[in-house]
Amino acid sequence: MGIFQILIGIATLIVGIILIVVIMMQDSKNSNMSGVVTGNSESFFGSGKGASKEAKLSRFTTIMASVFAVLVVLLNIVVLR
Repeated sequence: MGIFQILIGIATLIVGIILIVVIMMQDSKNSNMSGVVTGNSESFFGSGKGASKEAKLSRFTTIMASVFAVLVVLLNIVVLR
């Protein structure tokens, strides 16, 4: 095994773990529907904070998933050589 293959493998492992953690940090999309049934709703002023956090997590998840996909393709190219 070459050093490049080992480095890409370690990077893939680290990015995969980060991706799992970021996905677990996100709120469930179904939690909004439970607020409708129970009468729980956010105020106008409090709704902006959560949306920005969720938007940042969603963007970071997209970036990490893209990096993960590129690393997996690179790892496959290196292994097949």
